[in-house]
Amino acid sequence: MYRRYMLNVSFFVLSFFFSHCFIFAEPALGKIVSDIKNSKKEMSGKIADITIIQESEIYSEKGTMHLRSTIYKKSDKFRVENSCEFAGAITEETIIYDGRDYWKIGSGLKQKINRDEMLEKNKTIALQKNWWEIISEESRLEQADDEVTNCYIILSDNNNETYRCWVNRDNLLLEKIEIMFSEDDSIIIVYGGFESVVDGHEMATKIELYRNGILDSRISIKKIDINTGVSDELFDPDREKSFDLNRILKDLFQ
Repeated sequence: MYRRYMLNVSFFVLSFFFSHCFIFAEPALGKIVSDIKNSKKEMSGKIADITIIQESEIYSEKGTMHLRSTIYKKSDKFRVENSCEFAGAITEETIIYDGRDYWKIGSGLKQKINRDEMLEKNKTIALQKNWWEIISEESRLEQADDEVTNCYIILSDNNNETYRCWVNRDNLLLEKIEIMFSEDDSIIIVYGGFESVVDGHEMATKIELYRNGILDSRISIKKIDINTGVSDELFDPDREKSFDLNRILKDLFQ
């Protein structure tokens, strides 16, 4: 469970759909999508790098895992340093994406992670995708058949996944997202506690993730720092003081 969540949490923070709805024609969809994308483009242009400190609780039948994470992101690279407490034991692990490969570092070992295998085993890596890049003029607007907050509901298909986004009509912030992998496999993420981070642009500081209707985890973002000059060295796995497990295994079987 720990390794599964370590990978999932690496992708979920920086970027975020199932209720019974009726689809209807909405000529304003193109403008809605354009306004969302322009707002996100403007925000991205103001952020050279971002550092996030967050605390999480992950629930399971075996108990509650407490996780403290420091996340660094610069351009398309990121680094997540995790400290996990579970059943009285503390485990530390770092995940790095250097712009090309994913690396897992922990217990003195460094290992390149197979991307295809990770995608198969850790479906919430889908959250690495920016939700505003998935929606388009080919998406559909839906009208909920129950009372919902003041939101546009935008339905989009991406590969074999279906995304449903609840976007606030007033500020275009994502309040909820559902990702449907299949008829019986889905994830819902709810966002709240929005705070201004740069020139009026806001980010959520309270996040809840539900897996197939069951609360899986809660995340509380404690600190967000923007444009502090994060070093590129943080995203270089070769600078980590650890043994390369892939190279060790290769040498053993040569």
